[in-house]
This record gives sequence, C-alpha cells and structure tokens, in this order.
Amino acid sequence: MNIVPQASYAQQLFDNHAAAGSDREVTAAVMITINNLVTAATQIPRGPDIDAVNKDHNADTASSIAAVQKLYASQTAGFNSLVLLGEKHDDAQDHQRAIDFINAINNLTLNPTAVVFERGMTYTAPANGNIIRETNLTTVSSGDFGLGLSRKQRSMVVAGYLVLLHAGGNQQDINRDLLFFGDNHQDIFNYFDYFSRHSDAWYLMKEPRTFFHIRSHY
Repeated sequence: MNIVPQASYAQQLFDNHAAAGSDREVTAAVMITINNLVTAATQIPRGPDIDAVNKDHNADTASSIAAVQKLYASQTAGFNSLVLLGEKHDDAQDHQRAIDFINAINNLTLNPTAVVFERGMTYTAPANGNIIRETNLTTVSSGDFGLGLSRKQRSMVVAGYLVLLHAGGNQQDINRDLLFFGDNHQDIFNYFDYFSRHSDAWYLMKEPRTFFHIRSHY
C-alpha cells in the first residue's frame, strides 16, 4: 500500500467534476483520479482474475472482533481485505461496539493497515495506523463538496480512494482496511471491484480479496 494524500485525491475529484455531478459523472471522476494518481506498482500478479470472497457476520462485539482477528491472521502475501463495521448511527450497541473495536486497535489486538471513518462520525481515531476520514476525501479550499453527493456517490469516492492505495507499491503487501460506516454502505465492496477492473489498477482483480460485512445490531 502506497499512501496518497487525502487532500490530493479530493482536489483531483473536484477538478474532474465530481462535485454535485450525476452518478455517471462521479464514476468518471473517480476513474480518472485513480489513473492520474496511482503510483508505480511492483510484483504485479499475472493470470486470471479472482472472484472476491464475501463474508457476513453477526453484530456481537466479542465474536466479531475474534472473526476479524482470524481473517487478518489468515492473510498471506498479496491479500486484500475490506471489513465494514456496519452501524445504524443512533444505535447505542453499534456505538459501543465501534468504541470496542477502536480500543482493540489501540491495544494491538487488531492491526488494520487503514482505518476509514464515515463523515459525521465523532469517534476518537486509534493512536496507530493510517487514518482516513471521508470528509478529507471531499474537502477542497472552497469547501466540502461531499455535502452535495448522494450516499451511493459517497461510497464511490471511498472505494476509489482505497483502490488507489492498494494499487500502489509492492503488490505482495498485505492490506487490511477497517471501515466504520453506516450499514447501507456495503456497496463500497462492489465499487472497489468496479474501479479496480476498469482503471489502471486492473491487477487488483488478480489478487485475493475478502469483503467482510459485520451487521448492525438494528
């Protein structure tokens, strides 16, 4: 994983007309931005594309943390995982579970490569790891154009940025993304594969991927 500044991604999206655009325009803006910003990749895999493995888990905190631990421990070279900790934003159990996950990261029980927070989430970020905030991906000098995007378009923006990070650098790296998002943002998984397949990051489709949805208590 090669880190691309979140502000650089936001500016490119804005310059490529993502602000208040149609779904088609936002899709195009994300695609162009990935192609413009992706850094050189090494050890690119060859061979056929690989289907992602989709997993689903119940809402219980202890078992879901253990399940993510097990997933991380099983990842081998070149493996990518996206874990979406789905929540209903006014659900107290979901809120407490998110705090428990953050504590697990701080205690090194979990070791995600990147932690991504949906806009509006007020959780204190873990003290370690690469922290990504959705708002940073849509904020330019003139303001936050993400306020004009639909839920679907916001999922596109986040998925595109994760593709950009995964596509740069050594493709034998192990990437582990943990997303704190509303339960209705599971489409990030689909957009991750879509933007990989149709951009200069096509080789991500040849790497093992697990998309893991942890359900809301609601």
